[in-house]
Amino acid sequence: MNAQEIAYHLRKHAEAIKALQAAGAGQKPASFADELNAIPGRRVFYNLVGGQDFTATQDGAEGAAITFDISQDGPWIMTHYPLAMWRPNLPTNADNFGRWRPVSHWPLPDQVEDGDVISISWRFVDAGPGRQFQTDSENVPAGMLSMPGQLMELPQPSYFRPNSTISLTPIYEDIQFDTGGTATTGGRLVFVLPGYKIVNLG
Repeated sequence: MNAQEIAYHLRKHAEAIKALQAAGAGQKPASFADELNAIPGRRVFYNLVGGQDFTATQDGAEGAAITFDISQDGPWIMTHYPLAMWRPNLPTNADNFGRWRPVSHWPLPDQVEDGDVISISWRFVDAGPGRQFQTDSENVPAGMLSMPGQLMELPQPSYFRPNSTISLTPIYEDIQFDTGGTATTGGRLVFVLPGYKIVNLG
């Protein structure tokens, strides 16, 4: 092969490389939504739900961790911040027995703390070391939770692999049970983690 033929082939290679570069220039890298959509399987809405009982003796204390197990039939995608509510459950004849309530003194439309009220903060951890979803210095206040009838979207949906475990720990910053009438002595705190799972239903 003479010098002229070598120059011709080099020129053709250079043109081919330029053509490939031009074709790829308009392509964007896959977004997180694209990656989620590429996972095979059917999308089925699935809320993770967990809770615990508490009493006034836990005022100012950290509660036990509430764990949520991801099933082995596919990953689970969390779409919104947790929803937390509580209801008085002791005694069974309490004036406010079974009435669902928020988990924060804020917002109080009349700025008066009346009835049974609690305030919590919370900590959220994926199974494994160093997988906290907040900094170590502070727990997350109740204002960073979804509200009844108003779910608050996450900045991005969060992927949790099959067979993993999520841990959510409530901190009872303040517990005030109304002492009038038949007073509440205990409650049930419930967290709902909204999302969906991806499963192969056959």
